[in-house]
Amino acid sequence: TVFLLQSSQSHNQFNAAARPACTAALVTFAAGSSGLVAIPTPGNNSFHSGDNGRMCGRYVSPEEAEIERFWHIGRQNSNPFPRRYNVTPASIIPVLRLDRATGEIELVNARWGLIPNWWKDAKPPRNSHNARSEEAATKPMWKGPLAKSRCLIPAAGWYEWKQVERTDPASGEINKAKQPHFFHLPGDQLFAFAGVVAMWKPANDADWQASCAVFTREAVGPAAEVHDRMPVVLPKGAQAAWLDPQVTDPVQAMSAARATGVIEVEHHVVSNRVNTAAADDRQLIEKKNCNADAPVPKQDPGQAQVNESRWKEVKSQRVRRSRARIPTGPGK
Repeated sequence: TVFLLQSSQSHNQFNAAARPACTAALVTFAAGSSGLVAIPTPGNNSFHSGDNGRMCGRYVSPEEAEIERFWHIGRQNSNPFPRRYNVTPASIIPVLRLDRATGEIELVNARWGLIPNWWKDAKPPRNSHNARSEEAATKPMWKGPLAKSRCLIPAAGWYEWKQVERTDPASGEINKAKQPHFFHLPGDQLFAFAGVVAMWKPANDADWQASCAVFTREAVGPAAEVHDRMPVVLPKGAQAAWLDPQVTDPVQAMSAARATGVIEVEHHVVSNRVNTAAADDRQLIEKKNCNADAPVPKQDPGQAQVNESRWKEVKSQRVRRSRARIPTGPGK
């Protein structure tokens, strides 16, 4: 018997444990009276990007109501999660997978950064939020989940960084920089990344934990104007085939996803504020002039004290977790 974390509080505590190399502090999000509050936490500020450093790990996750409407899923949570504009690796994110007992899609929570069921170390593997679709069917880390536990990761868009040159107005020197771009589908419609989910049980823990990863591919179409990699984006018509439990050949599953993947996307320049994990608002996806970037606002000292107090309160309480039974084995 496998149990999957289904907590009304789990989506209000997001561990933003990774960020692009150019910034910033490790933070945790906790529920506050006015929504999610960013709480600085101690940690290593180094960033290890997924896909062997060839693709940045940031995207926009829809709110729960949007996901329920788009994929025709009934309300499962009395405390629905909001839209997030700057999801980072190691966050708890919404995932759609097939309930093999009912044949229906279910919405569950999973850590973005796959931990295979055979993983023995106490620390999760690094660089496991993305997987190269060209190699996944032959890699031990990915071929099992690719054969047996594929999933959909709902999204409204994602970010990539383009190498640019900028002239220093003071010295006249030309410097290299990275400019973020926001990618989305025409009409801002929702879509899903092709992903996999795995169940893992830490030592001395009775609960199985869900984790997931996004497959990537070489950039094609407009995406290639900015970066050499992009996620595998599944149109709605290809999502049922991706979740089909009868397809157990990882090569077949991935070949079909790559062949039907969406490549006609739109993109525009956005603010460098997205480099900071604590930034999470609609302004992040708004079109910006490359040379008119707004500085990251400083946190109010009074709010910092409130955040610290809430962080201590969160740490001191044991989060009550409800469990939804999943009728599959630990490797499914």
